[in-house]
Amino acid sequence: MGIFNKTEEEIRKEEENRKYNYLIDRIWKSTISDKQRQILLNYISQVRKGQPNDFGDVDTLSAVIIRIIESGFDQEKDFLDHLNQVIDAYHMVVNSSTENASRIRERFIEDFVCRDGILDRNAFREEMFGIFQNKEDYFQIMDVIGRKEVYIENMDLIVDYIMKVCKYCMTQEILKNDILSFLSKFDDVLDGNYEKLCKTELEEAKKRINIYNLDPKELAKVDSKFRRIEAYFDQLDIHMKQIKDEREALATEVESGKKEIKKETSLSVEQLKALIATLRKELEEKLNQYLIDLKEDLKNKSDETFRQIMETYQQQVEEFRELFQGYSLAASKDYMSLQKKMDESIQQIQDYVANEPQFRTLLTKVQEQNAVRTKLVELINKEKELDGIAPKKSEAKVSIPGYEKRVMVPYRHMILPPEISSTINPFLDEKIPFSRRKEEIFKKIEQREKDGEIFHKKIPQIVIDIMEGDWPYLWGPSGTGKSYMIKQAASLLGMSLTKAGKITEPYSILGYNDPQGRYQITPSFIATLYGHLLLLDEMDNGNPDTQVVLNDIYSELLNKLESPEDVFEVTFGTDIQVDVHPNFRMISAGNTSGAGENETFSSRGKMDESIQERLTPIYIDYDDRVEEKILHNYPEWYQFFIQFRKACMSYAKDNEIDSAQGITTTRDAAAIKKYIIHDSKSVDQIIDEKFIQIKDSEYRKALGRFIAKQYGINYDSCKDFIFNGPLEKADGKVLAKKFIVASKREAA
Repeated sequence: MGIFNKTEEEIRKEEENRKYNYLIDRIWKSTISDKQRQILLNYISQVRKGQPNDFGDVDTLSAVIIRIIESGFDQEKDFLDHLNQVIDAYHMVVNSSTENASRIRERFIEDFVCRDGILDRNAFREEMFGIFQNKEDYFQIMDVIGRKEVYIENMDLIVDYIMKVCKYCMTQEILKNDILSFLSKFDDVLDGNYEKLCKTELEEAKKRINIYNLDPKELAKVDSKFRRIEAYFDQLDIHMKQIKDEREALATEVESGKKEIKKETSLSVEQLKALIATLRKELEEKLNQYLIDLKEDLKNKSDETFRQIMETYQQQVEEFRELFQGYSLAASKDYMSLQKKMDESIQQIQDYVANEPQFRTLLTKVQEQNAVRTKLVELINKEKELDGIAPKKSEAKVSIPGYEKRVMVPYRHMILPPEISSTINPFLDEKIPFSRRKEEIFKKIEQREKDGEIFHKKIPQIVIDIMEGDWPYLWGPSGTGKSYMIKQAASLLGMSLTKAGKITEPYSILGYNDPQGRYQITPSFIATLYGHLLLLDEMDNGNPDTQVVLNDIYSELLNKLESPEDVFEVTFGTDIQVDVHPNFRMISAGNTSGAGENETFSSRGKMDESIQERLTPIYIDYDDRVEEKILHNYPEWYQFFIQFRKACMSYAKDNEIDSAQGITTTRDAAAIKKYIIHDSKSVDQIIDEKFIQIKDSEYRKALGRFIAKQYGINYDSCKDFIFNGPLEKADGKVLAKKFIVASKREAA
């Protein structure tokens, strides 16, 4: 029975069972204790038998349990109590939120479930959570609290402060900022008296809304001070009147003095003007005489100079004439010698032709086949003409199907398909139920994974977004495999992938007509016309003023999806109308969320708001499963790889950096595997190239201490040593010690 013959309920049940079986398999393969494993298996069994799923659906249940078993809880940890805490918190946190429910669910799994998470550290308070309408603000505050142990130790005090201060905050944004400001002042408390800090901050919060605690004694003190200030003002008025009288008397004296000074100055100025006029006249007379003398002197000198130049020139001409005659004579001799040798060579060729019967026969056949030779010459000229190199020939062109009268493209720029296919991709065909198309895609992923292909955990989401006609935007740090994932998604859907690259100007998307009226083709044109998947790479590194051009294309794509039978056109170049193909889809990639630069990607700009509203952002983080599959034959290398990644992420979190810098990537894992197979580099070389890189001294030492703690090594006493074995024999201790030694090495 094919996928299109099953009922939707049957398909749903099969998919649900597949997910439960996968989850159970993950539990059995985990390193948790037998008791912990039994608790989780019992819970899953009860849910499958009909007990309500506390997490709503099997996907969320799987995500929670996998998060628990991968978080490294102690063997003595009571999983049942922890699971019940997770369930209670889930009902409160996730079910209470109607806005951004999907995002809240992800944050819950990320921050509540794991070891050292909000629940495990006893940092979750129902009353505190309940006062936040925007739950993202709550998670932001909890991120800050989770970074320092002093916050966790004083959680009761912090919650008490938040419950009291919320009454004095007009908006939730004010409350959030107040809480963050309050937490930042913990570092300034040297004596550990955090209760005093709470009291002081509450009083300040009251004052901001004009609430003051004043008793009668304080009011009396204020009244006394006010009366004293009034007396000071009375004394000040008296002093001001005295100053005014003195200033008026001084102004009278100054005015009188000005008149005397002006009178004396007028006489002096007249005398000075007369003196300047006399000096100027004398200076002009001397200057005129100097110019006359200079002209006469230059005339005498110029005649002599010109005569000397002419004599020198004539001498150089004679020398050049003699030199040229010598060259001419030598050239004549060489020419005569060359002519003689050439005549001798021609005579030898003629003698060979006359005396060689086979050669004479060959010449006769060539002459007899003159028509063939003529045709060959014509073909050669035609080939040159097509290549655009034949002189005085028009450039060869190829027309785009459907636009013969308006669009002429130089064929060497891009080879177009012969015709536009009208067949709709079955995975994009809305006439087929989505559940059946989705099931078929998941089967393809499962089969290709069995065949050894590696998929990122976000691949299903990307493929579904493309099928739905969304505009996915894959963003995240470098080396997570975004471009490779897009190629995999296109392959799974059976779509051609056309890459547009960085967007700099509108014509890089729409193309343009050159001065001869020929349309210069673009990848966007090809994707729209032939129904390809258009990849707009480095979306956050382009020109935001030109990104809005993509809005028009995507709007027409949405119109086409809503009304497939109608014609919706995009204008390319000057007047090229292209009907949007029903298989056409768009996808983008970048390193930032679109909000602008961060510590790691400082050159990225902010994307246009209209573009951000259209995009479906998908954060692509490093997926340990991918590296695990790459390095599955080298478990010691894989474990060190993951511990190093955790060290980078821990450093970023402690220093409040948005994304970890210099973290190991999927590309690094693939490179390390190649080095191990080839045994082409030493352990020291790989450590320096893939882990040390160009990190600063402070960063390296922090990472080294983290690795030392994870492997139980004394950081300060760790010394270098020689390892001569093959790379695959290097265990975790060797890798850790080599990295620790390298981390302590000062940069040259």
